Amino acid sequence: MNNGIHILQRSADCESGLRTRIARCARMLPFALLSACAGPGVYQPGDAHGDPHGIVKPLNTYLSDEVTDVKLVFIHGVGDFCPGYALSGDSDDGWLGNDTAKKIGLIPNGAAPVTELPIYSNEFLTPSEGNPHPYDDQSYVALRTQNFTYPPSKIRVEAIEVTWSPLTQWVKNTRLRDDFTKPGIFSCLPISQGEQAQPPSRLALNRLVKEDILDRKLADSAIYMGQYHTVMQLGLADALCHAFTGQPILPANPLKPNPRCDWSKASVDSKTRYVFVTHSLGSRLLYDTLLGLLGKNPPGVDQSALAIEYPGAESYLRDMLAHTPVIYMMANQLTFLGMANITAQDTAATANRKPAGAPVELQLSETEKGQPGAQGKNEKCEDVFCLLAQAKSESVRTQVLKAVPTVSATLDVVAFSDTDDLLTWSIPKEYEHEPLRIVNVYVQNAARFLVIEDPVSAHGGYFKSGAVWDVIHCGAQGTTVNCN
Repeated sequence: MNNGIHILQRSADCESGLRTRIARCARMLPFALLSACAGPGVYQPGDAHGDPHGIVKPLNTYLSDEVTDVKLVFIHGVGDFCPGYALSGDSDDGWLGNDTAKKIGLIPNGAAPVTELPIYSNEFLTPSEGNPHPYDDQSYVALRTQNFTYPPSKIRVEAIEVTWSPLTQWVKNTRLRDDFTKPGIFSCLPISQGEQAQPPSRLALNRLVKEDILDRKLADSAIYMGQYHTVMQLGLADALCHAFTGQPILPANPLKPNPRCDWSKASVDSKTRYVFVTHSLGSRLLYDTLLGLLGKNPPGVDQSALAIEYPGAESYLRDMLAHTPVIYMMANQLTFLGMANITAQDTAATANRKPAGAPVELQLSETEKGQPGAQGKNEKCEDVFCLLAQAKSESVRTQVLKAVPTVSATLDVVAFSDTDDLLTWSIPKEYEHEPLRIVNVYVQNAARFLVIEDPVSAHGGYFKSGAVWDVIHCGAQGTTVNCN
């Protein structure tokens, strides 16, 4: 009997102890969730952990008194996106809804965002011979725009959202559909899910990583590193051309492709600034496209295709780059994608940190040495950031020779990363080239629960993070954000 009483007592004690532990855990849970509110850290490439010395300038410091207009461009990365992912108007679902815009000083001009007609791939894919590229209503890029005012100078801001995801959605739907344990086909247009999924079920976390992170997100990077990158670059080039030059997007004609956009029909206003906000693969896609249009022949770019489609782009792009002071990058994949540029001639020493290779010194004349941006001309290289630095230097020198006083002599690259984001890699010191200024900003996009942070929110939550917008709006130094 005593043993029975003892067992019952132990059971009661265990139950009481369990209730106590649950209560204690419940009290601790808010503190665990509050870890998502940890402040950002701004690091220069090469700074030791816990000792950040990086600086991010406030957005308004890039807009001097003579600036009257800003083109604010959003380019998404890996995953499935449809128009409205960034410019969502009164909805909070997008990266820059009206409420978020007001918090960073942008005043909506009243009208809702406007989604333009799709730009189908047969417009920007001109075969060298044979029949035109077939019309495909599933393969297109899209533009969405919204106008804001940026006080106190009443600068006109045109926000431009580029959606390239439909170019790869159909590829993933076709090639990976047999891997989905539940219906996983995605399209911005209504399509049939087809036959039900084939493989056995997966555990919840494994399914999240396999079917969302790998199949629907990382797959875009795999597609990009193959021949299809040409389609994606041409699509972005055509969309940016329409957005910047104002040439209208014509209704689709399945029987006869619309003429591609002509960059030579417009010029850059010296009082306009260009600011890019990119996410994930969108950063590399932007750099490759710009460098290709500038004739820089970067690795992973079909230079001949860009030259055929857009022979008059170089002048506009050079002037645009001269008036681009800053690029904000989220979830950076440059280091990861750079591994595709390793060649058979590389060794463990030469391939380190590709695509940021050591430049080869060139000789400058005494006259050239005194020009702004001359240091960038003193490098010969083939990697993305070095080529971007060269292009920036050349664009600034061109403007100086034209006696254009309002140029942005440096290009700041502000790279945001959540270290629990499975699809981001910070930018190492070897990527720095004059006149680029690089900082890594580490943030936490979602609450950490015990041993994990939701990987989907970690990758997609940069624009839901108040810390990211605070850093952009107010600037930051080290671990201090300069918002009052």
